[in-house]
Amino acid sequence: MDVKCKNGINGSVSYRYMHDRPANEDNTLRASGYFVTDLTINYTRKKYEIGLAIENLLNTAWNESQFEYVSRFKQEARPVDEVSYTPERPFLRR
Repeated sequence: MDVKCKNGINGSVSYRYMHDRPANEDNTLRASGYFVTDLTINYTRKKYEIGLAIENLLNTAWNESQFEYVSRFKQEARPVDEVSYTPERPFLRR
């Protein structure tokens, strides 16, 4: 959703949604879904713009990239099949 005012203030609220989904081909591992909200507010003039961006506005815990990963340590009898992930970006102001 974008908002523009005549006085130069503008901004937007955006979101990303991903539902739970298979993390491997045979659907034995599941990747968790998430809903993340971002906010931007700007003050725009003819020659400049000042802005504030807030990512993960609601400080949602989520895993960005999730995929199957098979590992095996020396002491393990069999390989372990699990979901590996990139952690979320926490609440962030720029």
